[in-house]
Amino acid sequence: AYFGPEGTFTHLAAKQRFGELAKLRSESSIANVFAAVESDKSALGVIPVENTTEGVVTQTLDTFADSDVSICGEILLRISLDLFSQSGSLEEVHRVASHPQPLAQCRRWLDERLPAVERVETASTAAAVELAVEDAGVAAIGSSIAGEAHGLVAIASAIEDRRENTTRFLLIGRQFPESTGDDLTSVLFTIRKDEAGGLYHLIEPMAQRGVNLASIQLRPMAGKPWEYYFFIDIEGHRDDPQVAAALAASAEVAHTCRVLGSFPRAAGVRPQRAGGEG
Repeated sequence: AYFGPEGTFTHLAAKQRFGELAKLRSESSIANVFAAVESDKSALGVIPVENTTEGVVTQTLDTFADSDVSICGEILLRISLDLFSQSGSLEEVHRVASHPQPLAQCRRWLDERLPAVERVETASTAAAVELAVEDAGVAAIGSSIAGEAHGLVAIASAIEDRRENTTRFLLIGRQFPESTGDDLTSVLFTIRKDEAGGLYHLIEPMAQRGVNLASIQLRPMAGKPWEYYFFIDIEGHRDDPQVAAALAASAEVAHTCRVLGSFPRAAGVRPQRAGGEG
């Protein structure tokens, strides 16, 4: 299952990972991808989690808080975004449509060339393409593949503000990959809000054992103002002795601890024309 419909960048990431012969099912939201895996409707799910320009996809992190699926892989996709419309003329653009992430990733280009044009947020880049097909005054931001497939004409190519623009996708399921020697472990912690130095005590055992932190993200807990989930990525596999010892020590000082998964790190970014929201 992937956050679709076809032509979105999560779709392209799924095709990159599994190939053209895989049975791919489109889901209309990130939450629905989680639900498809939880109900065994799909064996695996592909969801966007982070972009090098716009940061984390908060909906993905928030959904992990209420789900029991595991992270079993990651996909990296370099993002190149095009602007296209029916005419291919910049002068005829009255609205620009796309998913919020691509709109943000092209903010500088849009400010310089279309400063007075309305920006319309859509559920996906595929939905933006459909809008441009229906309305000659709408230009869509998305992948060149999606634009060409619907008969639209490119106005400009590679309009993203950063050349290194890359989206990271997670593979979720019920699998538990073994250690490969180049792994990442994602953990969801909560800490006691009335304890001084709670976050320091949480990560101190990792520093003491030489376990490197790849990232720390926090998200507010629903119904509990000023309390947070801490999503921590650490280098290594949960079965590696140092990682296992660090996790055990951190769990003792945390309020709650749940390992979301240990999985092989993506080998690298493939240069290809795609975009990145989900």
